[in-house]
Amino acid sequence: MQEFQCRVCAFFIIPVFAFANAGLHLTGDFGAIMGDPVTLGVFFGLVVGKPVGVFAMSFLAVKIGLASLPTGVTWRHIAGAGCLAGIGFTMALFIANLAFKSDMMHLDASKIGILSASLVSTILGVTVLLTCKPAKSDAAEGSGELDDTTLESIQHADRINAGTPIAKAG
Repeated sequence: MQEFQCRVCAFFIIPVFAFANAGLHLTGDFGAIMGDPVTLGVFFGLVVGKPVGVFAMSFLAVKIGLASLPTGVTWRHIAGAGCLAGIGFTMALFIANLAFKSDMMHLDASKIGILSASLVSTILGVTVLLTCKPAKSDAAEGSGELDDTTLESIQHADRINAGTPIAKAG
């Protein structure tokens, strides 16, 4: 019962609450608002700009030695996380309210861009991440098998997802 309530809350109640609190006033020609430069700028900034920025900075950090990819993580995982970064709902609405405080038309256009970008970013990010496979470690790369650490991580995640209690070592 609790699991059902959590799902209803997470996937229905909270999104409806967030949408209702966005304060979006849909009046006039919706098609014209969708083609507004503010709507398009916000939309593409979140759907394209965020993933490109996350991916590019992660790639740069790894290439210059500031960071390394965690075990089991591929560049496809980073791209998926970058897509999810485009959701940015709360802060984007806050900034739009500050930027367009006296211009309701542009404020509504930016909110439409934010809401539509959040939806598209969610779909893209989830799609990319659900199609990812864990990276092979250097030691296991030649044999086509995953190393023990990666296998333990996957098994641990599977047990958590299945709700199986995890016995403590030692």
